[in-house]
Amino acid sequence: MRDEKNEQVVEGHLDLETYDWEHAFQEGNQAINHAKPFDSWGRLPWRIERGMVIEGYFYNEGENDADPWLLVGKALAPPLCTKMQRVPGTPEGYRDDRGFWNPPKMEQVEYPDFEHPQEFYFSLSAWCDYTGWDCQAGGRLQVGDTLRDVLVYGLSDSERDLLGISLTDIDNLPPLVKLR
Repeated sequence: MRDEKNEQVVEGHLDLETYDWEHAFQEGNQAINHAKPFDSWGRLPWRIERGMVIEGYFYNEGENDADPWLLVGKALAPPLCTKMQRVPGTPEGYRDDRGFWNPPKMEQVEYPDFEHPQEFYFSLSAWCDYTGWDCQAGGRLQVGDTLRDVLVYGLSDSERDLLGISLTDIDNLPPLVKLR
């Protein structure tokens, strides 16, 4: 959280290793999207886990059946990549009875690139009903290339209000919680 007296970064006050944050990230990883509309060409992370978060900018510890768990931050995560591979169970290619070569059937598959993790700005929003995370719950992760994209496009107006974010001063925000 922001230290209201001197606007400095507060070190390590956000404990993501709790039951609620664990489930908030599980729900958020069910739906990872680009924060900025029409940015579908950009990279997406394979998933964002609690241990991958390196900076937190804003957060709200949610409550069952009330305010959502919210976190805006930066994570170092493996990007989701694509490659072509032969469809399992199909031949590697063959000559037909006319002598023409037929290539193998191919499909595009996605895989995480663990060798080259990249930084992603993200917003996490997750909720659960009064019974907890096992009954009715949901969430989403919005990913952007800049903090501004995530704050403007990755949060709803009510989520920005809950976090105390004004769109007029989002260009000059320091990290509020350093997690590493």
